[in-house]
Amino acid sequence: MSDMTGKVALITGASSGIGRATAEAFAAKGARVVLAARRQDELASFVTEIEARGGKATAVKTDVSAARDVERMVAHALETFGRIDYAVNNAGIEGRLASITELAEDDWDRVLDINLKGTFLCLKYAARAMLAGGHGGAIVNIGSVNSFLGFGTGSAYVASKHGLVGLTTSVSAELAPQGIRVNIVSGLRRYTDASRSARDCRRRSIRQKLAPECSSAARRLPGGDRSSHRLPMLG
Repeated sequence: MSDMTGKVALITGASSGIGRATAEAFAAKGARVVLAARRQDELASFVTEIEARGGKATAVKTDVSAARDVERMVAHALETFGRIDYAVNNAGIEGRLASITELAEDDWDRVLDINLKGTFLCLKYAARAMLAGGHGGAIVNIGSVNSFLGFGTGSAYVASKHGLVGLTTSVSAELAPQGIRVNIVSGLRRYTDASRSARDCRRRSIRQKLAPECSSAARRLPGGDRSSHRLPMLG
């Protein structure tokens, strides 16, 4: 029997890429999955696929940059499955790449709103639900190698991913004593090859390598032993 049977996992950005692969990994281990993203049609078909394999899933259209959407997302998870054990904050965008002298304020705001503010909002409402449930939990934020290294024309994206490190370490220190483990997975390598085939290969590689790491990090659900709590793994 899977060690995730009876557990509930909430994944943002679940309609494609890393989020989709992570949701598939959770469902394959018996977890009930809550799929959140902005593309409702893709979410609906994904729910059908998971249920056809014998899994349990529900979907909720969500813009993580809007507090009301994130609050509604968490409420939907609780109303449907009664609890949240794992949360993977994956939703994010690369945004417009431009030199610092040409980057528009609106482009900067859009990236930071989704990648950093969105993760803050997801942490806030998921942690509230876990604390209210009284059973602890595990949360994984999705970072990048660009959480530590910058690249030209990527100031907004890189700033948002750097910010996740500070956000994760702060929230981890706050929630660990209360039974909630918070980590960041930063295993993505950025390539600058502009060809579509290279980007497609990169995405397939990321999905294959990172999804199991996300579910592995999240399933380390804290128990009564407070010594199991650690500051986030960065790498």
